[in-house]
Amino acid sequence: MNATQSNEILQSMINFIKSHGEEKVTEIKEQAAHDFSVAKEKMIESEKIFLDKKFKTELDNAEVKLKIERSAEMNKARIEKMRETAKLVDGLQEAAKVKLHQTLTDAPKKYEALLKELLVQGLIKMIEPTVTLKVRKSDLALIKSII
Repeated sequence: MNATQSNEILQSMINFIKSHGEEKVTEIKEQAAHDFSVAKEKMIESEKIFLDKKFKTELDNAEVKLKIERSAEMNKARIEKMRETAKLVDGLQEAAKVKLHQTLTDAPKKYEALLKELLVQGLIKMIEPTVTLKVRKSDLALIKSII
C-alpha cells in the first residue's frame, strides 16, 4: 500500500466517521427538539388546567358573592317593606283607638254594649265556674250593672 492509498483510506474513514457523527448530531438534535416539544406541550397543558381551575374558582366565588349581595338587597327591601307595614298598622291602630275613644265617649250606651259583648265572649272562651275580673275604677259601676 502506498501513501496515496493509505491517505485515501484514511480520508474515507475520516469522512465516514464525520458523516456518521453528523448523522448522530442530527438525530440527537431531532430527539432533543421532539423531547422539548413534548415537555412544552405537557407544561402548556398543565398550565391550562391550573388556569382553568383558578378561573373556575374565581367565577364560583364571584357567583357566591353576587348571590350574597342579591340576598342582602332582597332582605333590605323586605325589612323596609315590613317597617312601612308596621308604620301603617301602628297608624291604623292609633286611629282606631282615637275613633273608639271618641265614639265611646260620645255614646255611653255603645260602650256599655261593647263591654257586655266582650265580657260574654271572654267568659264563653274560658268556660270556668268562677272568674275574677280586673276592671278600671271608672268602669266598676258599669261592669256591676252588666253582670
